[in-house]
Amino acid sequence: VALLDMVMPDTDGHQLMDLINQNNSDTDVIIITGNASLEFAIGALKRGAYDYVRKPFEFEELLTTVENALKQKRLKRENEIIHENLERSESRYRHLLESSPDIIYALDEAGNFTFISNAAERLLCVDRQQLISKHYSNIIHEDDQEKARCFFNERRTGERSTTGVELRLISPKECGE
Repeated sequence: VALLDMVMPDTDGHQLMDLINQNNSDTDVIIITGNASLEFAIGALKRGAYDYVRKPFEFEELLTTVENALKQKRLKRENEIIHENLERSESRYRHLLESSPDIIYALDEAGNFTFISNAAERLLCVDRQQLISKHYSNIIHEDDQEKARCFFNERRTGERSTTGVELRLISPKECGE
């Protein structure tokens, strides 16, 4: 955080603020000024100032403004770290999903695919995007349709929970065609 008086003997505060912004965009600038006009405040904020404090000021007011700037900076950094960790986690999860030999999928309430992994392309010889929004029954063998309906429609928690079921799948076309 930089405290910047706009009136200095050797330089203009606006020029110094521009220099700070160009060379260290991570620095929050708090303007200290005797000029309290609305136009001045808007101009300083447009130039990238975090806030401004009018002279004469109470020490508590300045301290609160600096604490708020530092708190915002800490929160921004924490948010960046969380975002980076989330991106790494999503990348690992995506890699696990896409490299699994099993078909991994998600269905909406109606039983339509909202996601299906790359394994579907290899095992069913179909572009997985063609299955998105299609009903799961489109890839279930006709002799297993009833078993699939029971499995997909039952409650999957508590005593009625099913840990696994084997179903025969059909491919819309033969592989290698």
